Amino acid sequence: MTVSSTAYLQRITTSGQTNPSWTIDFPVFDEKDIWVWKVSVSTGVHEKLNLGEHYTVSIDGSTGTLYYIG
Repeated sequence: MTVSSTAYLQRITTSGQTNPSWTIDFPVFDEKDIWVWKVSVSTGVHEKLNLGEHYTVSIDGSTGTLYYIG
């Protein structure tokens, strides 16, 4: 049996917006397939965010939109 996967990376910034949203620029089929990391510009520290607590994802076909809750 062969198991394969594809990983995509999309860098986004909030630019000081309140509750911004972004179209995800790769195919999305399940909201749990998306992992969101917050990176501090000043320290470089990465923090993994939680689905439903920090962000939500809506899917239409294979197009996803990420909504940042904060």
